[in-house]
Amino acid sequence: MKQFLTILLIFVLFGLFAVYINITTKTNTVLQVVSPAKLGIDVNKNKVVDKNEYFCLENLDTFSLDINDEFYEKYSKVFHLTREDMISLGFLAQDWAVKTVQNKNVSLKISKKATSDCKLAKITVNGTDYRAILANTGFGIVDNKIRPSKKFKQNLKFARRLHLVILNHRSNKYHTLDCPYGKLARDAVIMPEKQLPEGVMT
Repeated sequence: MKQFLTILLIFVLFGLFAVYINITTKTNTVLQVVSPAKLGIDVNKNKVVDKNEYFCLENLDTFSLDINDEFYEKYSKVFHLTREDMISLGFLAQDWAVKTVQNKNVSLKISKKATSDCKLAKITVNGTDYRAILANTGFGIVDNKIRPSKKFKQNLKFARRLHLVILNHRSNKYHTLDCPYGKLARDAVIMPEKQLPEGVMT
């Protein structure tokens, strides 16, 4: 009887190990959140993000820390937002995305389409379409609409209370978000003003 139970236990453990191997080989780890809609995913499992391992969500725009002129012109009037509003929303969206997918295993369904800097893909995290999750956070823009609007309004209210600034570590100075010199430094970081280290100058 003991031999039988031992053999049965070995088979069960082997089966569980086989299931684990099958799952891990079909999933890949998110190593970098470039923006909420652009992820660096370790497809070849070498623990770094290679040039061909950046994936973007299709048919979805999102607020991010890097608001370019095209994005600003497209959405500022639609949603009555300043550039500072957009960057502040991007700060919150980035934080949300990092907590949601960074260092998590995801599955990929890669599209034949691509942009100049990433491949388009359906990304699934914990069995749920990541695009669908992001589209319902109040940070995602689909067909010129942000849903649910209640979450968007809450996000915007909170974003405006952050009072974000740009810290230049090299010069030990901080700048407002609309300052043209703020993001020129390579080591510039966007953060809430209340989190600035002591001794920083304006």
